[in-house]
Amino acid sequence: MLVSFCKSLLQINPKYPSLLCILQIHTLKSLSKNEAPLTLNYLIYSCGLSPEAALSASKEINLNNTEKPNTVLEFFKTHGFSKAQITNLISFRPRFLLSDVDSTLQPKIKYFHDLGLSDSEITIFISSNPGILLRGLETQIKPSIDFLRNLVQTNENVIKVFRRCRWMFTCNIRKRMLPNIGVLKVYGVPNSRISKMVVMEPIILSANTAFLREVMKRVEELGFERGSGLYVMAIHAMCSMKKSIWEAKIELFKSLGWSHNEIFYGFRKMPLFMKCSEKKIKAGMEFFVNKLRWRPSDVARYPMLLMYSLEGRLIPRSKVWKILKYKELVDEGEVKRMLKLNENDFLRFYVTKYEKEVPYLLKAYGGELEYRWLNDKSNGEDVVDSPLA
Repeated sequence: MLVSFCKSLLQINPKYPSLLCILQIHTLKSLSKNEAPLTLNYLIYSCGLSPEAALSASKEINLNNTEKPNTVLEFFKTHGFSKAQITNLISFRPRFLLSDVDSTLQPKIKYFHDLGLSDSEITIFISSNPGILLRGLETQIKPSIDFLRNLVQTNENVIKVFRRCRWMFTCNIRKRMLPNIGVLKVYGVPNSRISKMVVMEPIILSANTAFLREVMKRVEELGFERGSGLYVMAIHAMCSMKKSIWEAKIELFKSLGWSHNEIFYGFRKMPLFMKCSEKKIKAGMEFFVNKLRWRPSDVARYPMLLMYSLEGRLIPRSKVWKILKYKELVDEGEVKRMLKLNENDFLRFYVTKYEKEVPYLLKAYGGELEYRWLNDKSNGEDVVDSPLA
């Protein structure tokens, strides 16, 4: 019925490409494997394309035999590509089936292996960025990696950049980064900090140069010293979000009780805290204000605390602090230091040190015990006295 309708419309007006496509696909679906033309047959039954995708792909290639395509498919299979990944690759670029494995595909895979990437990283990278197989190994890929290696100094750092920003390896890294490196140098950022910036946040160096210049101007206006570590962090933070998101973050902190001056005081002290998600910021403020009885201005003095894990760090350590405070082993203000210390120092100064006075403290910190909670009459807070038997 559908075929007859399409045919009649095409007779009236042949300028209906969509109807012609429907007719072709319907005809294709009705053919058996042996009846379909070789190219369509191979694309559907060997490569896994849908009839619609195969019809589109067949406009780019015409197979006279399957020798070379078979070699290509076998190459992808032996290098760990799944059926779905292979299908996506062929859908993206049907002409991959006509590639010379030994001269085009194999050298690129080997180069990424030699660089230090694992098999799974290579398959994920190529599957999500198939355009890399279209780039010349000697004309683009190697020169880009060499340029990047000169910036970050080691292959290990090149891999770190790769893991943070895979798509960057599909473009001309030198061409994308050089203008921004020039801007950073004009603003006094030393080579050592540029190198760290490339490793930690490579997308900044590939940003629009006019945008980067605008960000650096705003950072200077906020009082950061050119070339300092905090200056670089501030650039990092501002480049990682659109101006509208930045402004929304400002409004969020205001709604949580921070003044304008407190927001920018916190930003100057630890710029990266502004990258925290709205959910994380709200959860952190709820904890500090409602559980620890801090004022919003207290949190603004220690903005890095908002970056820490609530379940993994803040809650367990505050539990230890409450136990020790109840036992009169630490005072009220000690909690800030307890939350900021690295793990080894925290254990040494606040757990191991008091294991005789509070033998269950380590288990309390690890969340292994249930407790009898008492009320601290001095300020109405709940505190832990001892584990339940």
